[in-house]
Amino acid sequence: MKNEKQLKPGSMVQIWDHQQGAKITGHGEVGYIVRVHGEAGKRTPDGNTTSSGTIWQVISFNHEPPEKYNVHECWLRPINHVDDIIGRLKKKT
Repeated sequence: MKNEKQLKPGSMVQIWDHQQGAKITGHGEVGYIVRVHGEAGKRTPDGNTTSSGTIWQVISFNHEPPEKYNVHECWLRPINHVDDIIGRLKKKT
């Protein structure tokens, strides 16, 4: 699968699960892509595989210490501007 979102290590992203019901770990958090954790059809270091797309390791600084999540690219939203962040607080004027 082609990386249509142009994700790469160092990219700022938001983990966003758009399914109904239970949310994935890290849902709503903003972080940075650290590295590729797994590619389509290949086994990841933790033994999982994905039939399509890339699994990325993302670090979030919302916790102490920072947490790393392994997230399929379909759940990552690239952040290029503060307005790209879903659910951010709007400043009242």
